[in-house]
Amino acid sequence: MTEEEVQQLERAVVLLQLGIPVALAQKLLGNRDIRTTMIYVRGVDKLKEEATRKWDEI
Repeated sequence: MTEEEVQQLERAVVLLQLGIPVALAQKLLGNRDIRTTMIYVRGVDKLKEEATRKWDEI
């Protein structure tokens, strides 16, 4: 990933973890297609699932 892609990913994760609606996150990130933003949503969902699973193992 390029530095720009990493920064975009970081911004997307923060927005989505703050509960910003996907449509607003799309506009703030400058994504023309909602499907691009949804890629970040799925990634954040996977991070949450992994964190929950690890928490349950403790």
